[in-house]
Amino acid sequence: MSIHPSLRLASSVSLVLAFLLLVPAPCLAQPRAPMPDAPASPEKPLVVPPKGTADIVKSLEGYAQDAARVARHRAVLAEPVPGGDDAVVLFRTYMARGAAAEAIGATSEQLESFEKAVEWGRISRTDELPRAIGSLANTQMLVGNWLTAYRLYEEAIAVAGQTFGGSRLAQLTTLVRINTRLGDMNGARQALARAESLFGQLRNSPGMSTWRYNWTTFIERGRGDVLEAEGKLAEAEDAFRRALRNIQQDIPLNDIRLKNPRMSPPQTTTLERLENG
Repeated sequence: MSIHPSLRLASSVSLVLAFLLLVPAPCLAQPRAPMPDAPASPEKPLVVPPKGTADIVKSLEGYAQDAARVARHRAVLAEPVPGGDDAVVLFRTYMARGAAAEAIGATSEQLESFEKAVEWGRISRTDELPRAIGSLANTQMLVGNWLTAYRLYEEAIAVAGQTFGGSRLAQLTTLVRINTRLGDMNGARQALARAESLFGQLRNSPGMSTWRYNWTTFIERGRGDVLEAEGKLAEAEDAFRRALRNIQQDIPLNDIRLKNPRMSPPQTTTLERLENG
């Protein structure tokens, strides 16, 4: 099973906004060096979205991946999987393969690779296991297995403990979205309450200076999802607009993060793969 690159881009954008699960988020116990503030710029009016599916298709028709980057990703998938049973090596191999498959829209390979990564991550007990489970959950969401994804997000949150604060926040607000789409408002409100509590902790963490726009995007989106499901459309629109403004403000800071090896592991972020093809 594969997805056309142009449609894959649309799905990736949705995942970036909805999950950003793989964006390296500092844990509460690990302070980071201060990040420079995003360059100040006047607020720009939001661009009116396409009016219908025909407009969306027309916009996507102009999308083209960088051939050289596609070739590099295909080369990763063409490499043989190492023999033996070294769990750490196999975990890293399958994480890299999953990232490469995701970048070129090879959905079947992406799903299989992240499943294997989680399998070997559990055996190796790597600290990166929450990230692998999150990657698998994102993929399950992409292929429409929402309930499976839901269980995986809960597992990732539990396995992470007090680490990966930003990732846990993203996962909790994704649970908010899933619950609202499934009509479980009680579950949505509970997930949002958990997200609000975590966001309060993150606001006082050293990472807030680095990830404030990213984290604020998550919580505003979660608030907007609940307000929308409650029929409070004006309040929901305000929350979604605040989320969009924070995404825009985070772009220059994200560029800096991606250039910092301490903040971008070899299995890089969904956002970086989206931007770099």
